[in-house]
Amino acid sequence: LYLYELIFTLIILIPANILYCVLSGSWLSLITLNTIMFVVPIIPVVIASSIGFLISIISERIKYKNIIQIFLYIILIVGIMFISMQTSDSTQVTNIAQIINDKGNSIYPLMNMYIKGFVNYNIIFIVAFLLINLLFMLFYILIVGKNYKRINQFVLSIRTSNVYVEKSLDNKGQFHALFKKEITKYFHTPIYVMNTFIGGLMSIGLAILLLVKSDILFVEGFEELITYFSLFAPVLIAFIIGMSTTTCVSISLEGNNFWIIKSAPIDYRKYYLAKIAVNQLVLGISGIITAILLAIAFKMTIYEAIMLTINTFLFTLLTAILGLIINFIYPKMKWSTEQAAVKNSAAMILAMLADGAISLIILVMHVAALILGVIPFVSIIYFAFLILLIILFSQLLLKNGEKWINKIEA
Repeated sequence: LYLYELIFTLIILIPANILYCVLSGSWLSLITLNTIMFVVPIIPVVIASSIGFLISIISERIKYKNIIQIFLYIILIVGIMFISMQTSDSTQVTNIAQIINDKGNSIYPLMNMYIKGFVNYNIIFIVAFLLINLLFMLFYILIVGKNYKRINQFVLSIRTSNVYVEKSLDNKGQFHALFKKEITKYFHTPIYVMNTFIGGLMSIGLAILLLVKSDILFVEGFEELITYFSLFAPVLIAFIIGMSTTTCVSISLEGNNFWIIKSAPIDYRKYYLAKIAVNQLVLGISGIITAILLAIAFKMTIYEAIMLTINTFLFTLLTAILGLIINFIYPKMKWSTEQAAVKNSAAMILAMLADGAISLIILVMHVAALILGVIPFVSIIYFAFLILLIILFSQLLLKNGEKWINKIEA
């Protein structure tokens, strides 16, 4: 869990640290900055783990505990997003840096200590920041270590029911059966839902914020900002949704039951398609909703809105195919809890890095379009880029998928 969150931290802080050192001319602090940020995720991970455990306690003995857990997680995330959205009005847009800083401090108070330590070169704040994080980690390890057996038994306990209702069997084809299996598995695994749906939820939340607070985007004297927002909307969606693909752990979650897939007389192409379809149902639709909301917020033309929507859907399709390939190559079939398969797998980390690399290429593509003055053509170039990668990775999957399946031990 820590490594998973550390990747997000590094993706955000490394470029920010380099930019700060370039602008300030203080390259000496770069080494310290890039070292100290390894402790940044500790407290958020401890708090998130504790909240997750409390939610498990609340829902564990309820019949529909998976639905209750997902519902509570979504309420929590929406609540946090709502609080974060309580920003100032458009008259303060010129103080946007201070607004972001104040909002960051209100959400994560230690951020102020982090900034003061390095901006003002205050060794006391640096040491205090380190000690607080390390003490939090030590305290958490001691508590969890001492009570691990009881916690593990409680969380893994299973509620059984003696009621069985006989139902008629429907024969609707392989794809329908495989898709039903995948979607059932998805919604019966709360950690799987929250680890993937969070990207789509965050993107929709951000789009709603920009739509509701659209007056911030159309302030006198800042008219050119809207052009940049419109141009980089695909990049924004890619960075948020691209980190949450469902397919990169879908093979691992088969676990000991994967032998059924290997021995069943199924069309593997329908098997791949069923897993990709779940991703598109969750993130593809979220992406489309986000694209439509951003198109309205940024007052895009019909052409721009259509291309943004199509490219967003294609991007989620690309990440789904790539995630499935990565999980085939790096499966984690032996795990004690589903959280281990979702959070602590090489496939998850590699998929995040791969999607981050593609998002970075998309960013470079849009920056180059801005510099070269070919903004009207960038959506077509982006479209062609996505189609090319989808074709290449689809062929790779179709050609090697069966071989990868047979190599997996289950």
